[in-house]
Amino acid sequence: MSYTSQHKMSHKRQIKSLSRQIQIMRHDSGLTQPQLAKLMGVSVRTVSGWETGDRPPKDGVLEQIARICHQSAPEGANLGDL
Repeated sequence: MSYTSQHKMSHKRQIKSLSRQIQIMRHDSGLTQPQLAKLMGVSVRTVSGWETGDRPPKDGVLEQIARICHQSAPEGANLGDL
C-alpha cells in the first residue's frame, strides 16, 4: 500500500473518530441534533454531517460543542492536521 493510500485511510479514521465523539457528547448531554444546531447557529444538516463524517467540523467547533454540552473537548482533536 502506498504512503498516499495509508494517509487517506488514516485521515478517514480520524474523521470517523471525531464524528463519533461529537455524537457521544451531544447524546450524553441530552441534546437532539436540531437543538445542538440551534445553539451552534448552524443547520441540522451540518450537525448531521459532522456526526456521519460527511462534513468534518472546522477548527474550534469541537471546543464549542464541548462547552455547550458541558464537557471537555476530546483529547488529540486537532482538526488542523486533517
